[in-house]
Amino acid sequence: MFKMLQKIGKAFMLPIAILPAAGLLLGIGGA
Repeated sequence: MFKMLQKIGKAFMLPIAILPAAGLLLGIGGA
């Protein structure tokens, strides 16, 4: 059960960690 929650947590943390970096790249690319 805990391993499953860890997997789900990692799956959620990845996009949240990538979003600001992707936004930054898009902002620089669009500027």
